[in-house]
Amino acid sequence: MNNDVVVSWDPVTTTIYNTPITPSGYAVFCNADPAKASESWTVIGYTSSSSFTHTGAATTYNSHFIE
Repeated sequence: MNNDVVVSWDPVTTTIYNTPITPSGYAVFCNADPAKASESWTVIGYTSSSSFTHTGAATTYNSHFIE
């Protein structure tokens, strides 16, 4: 049984100012409670694509939020 969690998203193409951007990568964060302050989120990895596999996450967490 595969216990990995795969997350994917649309690639970022513009900044908050609506100017074009091509990011070199994404930092992936997780937390058990999405309402917690951003400084309590943990970096779980980096990826240059618009998807990330969190190996074994399905056996580690009851609930899991990724940002």
